[in-house]
Amino acid sequence: MQPSTHLALALTLIIAVPTCEAAASSRVISVHRQATARAVGSAPRGASLVPACRRRSSAVAALSPQATRDSKSEEDALRRRRRYINLTGFPFPLGPLFERATIRTEVKRDRVWSFEQEQSLGFGDGATIAANARMTVVRLESGGLWVLNPVAPTRECLDLLEELGGPVEHVVLGTTQYEHKVFVPAFSRRFPRAQVWVAPDQWAFPLDLPLPLLGLAGAKVLDDRARAPSMPSWARELPFSILRPHRRLGLGYAAVEVAFGHLATRSLLVTDSLLFVPRDPPEVLSRDNLRGLGEPGNIVSKLAAATNWRGEGDLIRKADAADAERGTSDAVALRRGWQRNAVLSLFFGPAPDAIAEPTAAFNAISGRWLVGPVCSQLIYSSEPVRAQLRGWISDIAGGKLGRFDTIIPAHFAARRGTPTDVRRAFAPVIDVRAMSSVSPLAALEAALPVPGPRGVSSATALSREGYREGDVKLLADIGSALRVLRVIESDMRTHAARPSPASSRATSVELLYEPHKRQSSKQKRESSNQTAADYLYRIKEIE
Repeated sequence: MQPSTHLALALTLIIAVPTCEAAASSRVISVHRQATARAVGSAPRGASLVPACRRRSSAVAALSPQATRDSKSEEDALRRRRRYINLTGFPFPLGPLFERATIRTEVKRDRVWSFEQEQSLGFGDGATIAANARMTVVRLESGGLWVLNPVAPTRECLDLLEELGGPVEHVVLGTTQYEHKVFVPAFSRRFPRAQVWVAPDQWAFPLDLPLPLLGLAGAKVLDDRARAPSMPSWARELPFSILRPHRRLGLGYAAVEVAFGHLATRSLLVTDSLLFVPRDPPEVLSRDNLRGLGEPGNIVSKLAAATNWRGEGDLIRKADAADAERGTSDAVALRRGWQRNAVLSLFFGPAPDAIAEPTAAFNAISGRWLVGPVCSQLIYSSEPVRAQLRGWISDIAGGKLGRFDTIIPAHFAARRGTPTDVRRAFAPVIDVRAMSSVSPLAALEAALPVPGPRGVSSATALSREGYREGDVKLLADIGSALRVLRVIESDMRTHAARPSPASSRATSVELLYEPHKRQSSKQKRESSNQTAADYLYRIKEIE
């Protein structure tokens, strides 16, 4: 292992993870209107944002001079409606820097909508790693709108929101993460009559600023243990539970997230804790950028080969040369670019073979609900967080937030999901024991059915509830370094004298497998046929 080489590529890839300049086209306006009739998980292929630039150019060339001027005028008008300048971020600005497209999708008829924008790090088409960021909007019984995790308040976004009808009554920040709170001040200023609610323990780095200096003056802090008179008025429609470690991690980092249940539509709303990687890319992501990432000679492959990533530079070069010799169609480049983008955005520095040909690595993480690798390896592996995580998942899967059949996270797909999916996703994370003496990968391997001989570590060793070991290696190494620096704590003894309210509700992983203890008789009958062994060993892909 060459640490300097690994660090160089990791930094390059991180510069290139979660904003991309979306291409503009007048067709997008009609796409937005069509999208309101679309149900979760049924995005039509014909609703893509824009055709490739070269096709748009040839189409424009065939128009009359007047039509060309009109088309350019419409395109310029759309770009102005998407304009939003954001040059903040640490250590790199979170893009796109100057304009952001917005896609609105109806998740639950007349009640819940998804507003997606692109977030990215990179240098332009073919050299940017991007992810969709979702703002969720719920219509309350009052007719007003409840907004979770606002995105950039561009004119396009605000117009799409206004089309729903009803005033924005509440703006809610359900996490402490920068990429979700960066737009809350600007968004809330557009709705001065709306009450702003934020997750507790908001923080900033390198200076930890109070709420007013974060642009959140007048915001109220959420507390799921408050007495009824102090609870938000909307809490009876959207009960919530907070993952809040009883102390912060190193560097002042606060790993806080709030989960909400919308009772009327049986929906679970989360931010970063769960994700479902779809087979096809989200509409809001630039197709030009994804095709660029999927073509032979893409910048990621070149950088990985040039730095001899994990000693496998030749493997990456040979795969790239073979692709160039065979030729790559637009469809293949788009598919491979989306797969490469997803793997890089989740693992930062995956195995060399995943950079060369990402299909196997992508298949290991797509098409099912899972806990993201960064959360699993770097955040939830800390004992202060994991102690609270047990109680939080018990609240979510045990019925405190109501029954649900749809999960709406802040990234990737919003689609069908049940309490069983939540328990399956979190089981290997929560059931990792004795973290201080066992490496994360060894603990994960011990908890899950791994094909092949036990103890064998390779880039292609797969676990149905985990990730390929070679892909998660960089994050595991970073986690080990953070434990040495005591940024992540793993000594369970330090918490024995301070049981927390959440951990006292669920002192072991058994509660995750015995939801019937907190369910009605009907729910008991529905869940009685599935045991702990089913959750770990009878895993089917959720399509």
